[in-house]
Amino acid sequence: MWISIEHRIEGGFLLSCSDHFPRTGALSFEFYRTRLSGEWLRFHRVFTRGKLATLIRLDDGCDWLYVGFDTFTSPLSPLKARHVEWCILNPETWLKEQLLAAGGIGPGVFSLTRVSGGEARCLAKEIALTQEPWFVAEAASLIPLRQSSDPEYGRVKWYRKLARSGNLPPVFLFRHDGLDSRLVFDGHDRLLAARLEGVFPHMWEISRVRVEDRSYPEEECTSIEANLAYELEKECRGKRRHEQVEAINQRLLELHSRQALIHRPTVRVIPGGLTTWCDDIDRLQLPNVFLRDE
Repeated sequence: MWISIEHRIEGGFLLSCSDHFPRTGALSFEFYRTRLSGEWLRFHRVFTRGKLATLIRLDDGCDWLYVGFDTFTSPLSPLKARHVEWCILNPETWLKEQLLAAGGIGPGVFSLTRVSGGEARCLAKEIALTQEPWFVAEAASLIPLRQSSDPEYGRVKWYRKLARSGNLPPVFLFRHDGLDSRLVFDGHDRLLAARLEGVFPHMWEISRVRVEDRSYPEEECTSIEANLAYELEKECRGKRRHEQVEAINQRLLELHSRQALIHRPTVRVIPGGLTTWCDDIDRLQLPNVFLRDE
């Protein structure tokens, strides 16, 4: 098994995982869609290292997520003190080694990108931390895979000390388009420590992708660049110059990016479908909202 790393212009990385990795790996998903009481409901089961960690019900309008917790096994081994600096300065190589040790997250290509500061602040809401056996969140939120640790837990205290000194390692998220949300892949205690200290952690997003060639013919590039130059000259005299310049710069980046990343989550069908889901709900004593629309 091997993982290769490719640096990208946008500041992110591509992790290519060999076909020898197991299909499940450290994180895997199951899905079932059914029509109950006149509404389509989407049921998701999330597994970490082959064990059921989380049940997520997405409502018919894809607006709300109902999240219930089972027994959690961390996808990656706990971060060690001697690896803190490595994780901060070279998150891609640290993650690569952790994935190799954990059995990967399946074969294929995965992107690893830094979540922008503004978006990270929006994601790191208190709702992502709960000690209850289940909770409700808006779609497009940050979703934990387990209940939050006790604030007095030793590892949380250690991370709080690192947060105060400005040396808190990043939180790693997994983007799952089927849930329109990001899951906390690694760093639940770091997220809690950051919130307790009133700071926002750095975040890196992992996502399974397909790489497509989006190269433009040279003549078309020349024409588009000329139009953008004209727009830039015109906007320099306008009131919204900054916003327009940013938009033009983004268009130029897209124009010269030879590759486009298409997010492509992979899931299996829940074996047993609705019967399996109902058995899980009964076993975990989750409320009826996990079985029907409100």
